[in-house]
Amino acid sequence: IVAGAAVEAVAQAKARQVRYDLMASWCRAHGADVILTGHTKNDQAETVMMRTRRTRSAESLASIHPCMTWQGVPVVRPLLSLKRNMLRDILHHVSQPWIDDPSNDNTMFERVRVRHQLRDEDVDTYAAIADQSLQVANRHDELAFSFLKRSAGAYPHGYFTVDREGLLQLDLGTQDSVLRRLFAGLGRGPAERSERLRLLTWLCT
Repeated sequence: IVAGAAVEAVAQAKARQVRYDLMASWCRAHGADVILTGHTKNDQAETVMMRTRRTRSAESLASIHPCMTWQGVPVVRPLLSLKRNMLRDILHHVSQPWIDDPSNDNTMFERVRVRHQLRDEDVDTYAAIADQSLQVANRHDELAFSFLKRSAGAYPHGYFTVDREGLLQLDLGTQDSVLRRLFAGLGRGPAERSERLRLLTWLCT
């Protein structure tokens, strides 16, 4: 089951990447300055509920961020504080139709199964976990930036040097944030957390 969930997560991540690539490309071609998504508090809660089954990492449990950038285009999610039924009520009130993705009813997907399990009273609880985790993750990023500023060197040949002993004195979340920033700086892209943890294990030996 775990292996199946992991395969599903990778497939959905790739599909999500394609969707955002297309939206960012459209924005650049049409002079649009920002992408607004309709993610709600329920989407946030579902994501946290799924991730708590696999990790306690603040960076993972921070879940759906209110703001991010994709290929240079800002992505903003202004509805994360609004529950799905409230959004639908508003749309009904202003006579605004919407399209339901049929895959949202397909129980072969973990998110759909979680959606059926998630009680309305639990939505606020899981969304609060995301908010708290985002604060922790932001703190890790701040500490990582400070560490790299004083302890890392960048070279035009395409590599970095870091203070290994200083890195190992940081907490795990900040260490992970340091590696994420280094991978991004090298143009490596967002390496999987498992890859970063293997590198940290090697550095500690």
